[in-house]
Amino acid sequence: MRTTALALFVATISSQAAAETIEYVCTFTVSASVEGLEPAENFKFSLTLDSLTGDAFMTGNNGVSQVFSHRQGDTVSFLEPLASGAINTTTVIGSGDAVHSRHVVFGADDLFPSQYYGTCER
Repeated sequence: MRTTALALFVATISSQAAAETIEYVCTFTVSASVEGLEPAENFKFSLTLDSLTGDAFMTGNNGVSQVFSHRQGDTVSFLEPLASGAINTTTVIGSGDAVHSRHVVFGADDLFPSQYYGTCER
């Protein structure tokens, strides 16, 4: 019994020590839409990820919102559910290159998709 309790305690301490909060500061310089490619004006936000729990938050000009994360190797994707039912996504690869895809919906008939290319620094 004592050995089991000690093993659980050590396992808990070990996993807590392995946890890391990772912050990505993202800057997107190119925008793509149905009109084509153009420079993105001052489009920045940050993403914070708890590497142990997978909890993630996005901080931008609209404040802070919780997002979902999916991490495999050096690649991490963040999914931001919107009130419209659409989902925005951001994917960051190991080199820091990133893509942010927006799926803005107005009413039942207006969809405004766009994509941004840039980098996210850790």
